[in-house]
Amino acid sequence: MANAVDARFAIGSRTRGLTELTVVGLIEDGCLAGHDRPDQEEAEMDSQAAARRWAATWTAAWQAHDVEAVVALYAEDCVHRSTPFRPPHRGRQAVRDYVTQAFADEQRIDDVRFDSPVVQGDRACVEYWASFLDQHGMAMTLAGCAMARFDADGRITEARDYWHLHEGHQPPPAWER
Repeated sequence: MANAVDARFAIGSRTRGLTELTVVGLIEDGCLAGHDRPDQEEAEMDSQAAARRWAATWTAAWQAHDVEAVVALYAEDCVHRSTPFRPPHRGRQAVRDYVTQAFADEQRIDDVRFDSPVVQGDRACVEYWASFLDQHGMAMTLAGCAMARFDADGRITEARDYWHLHEGHQPPPAWER
């Protein structure tokens, strides 16, 4: 199983309806030891708030190209992977450098949307969608999914993104609730 799924980012949700995004949770299935502690409900509540803040901050900061608002979400010793095959960005300064460069590649932001995060324990996952003009004035759409792990202060200790860039503006999906 370790080869099939990186358990550090296994995420799950309790289904409220058939249309709600559900990510299979190894924790719920009992596949990960140590996640049945008595304070789990309290940790989930803190993670819910941290995840909502994460999505809301990224939405507003991306639209405004506010690097420092994004950096403030991360712990000092964080590890952020902007794509699976790039070297990780280690520490807040590396996140700052990455976000600064990413925002510099965008001439104008037309739309940024983050869906509601799915949270399990100290982990969260969120889908996002952005349309912008790149540095050459080409209309682009970036769609992706980000995963994060939060510390006790609600700061991101580990983050991983998977995204796809497409030429032209594509409308975002009608995320169902």
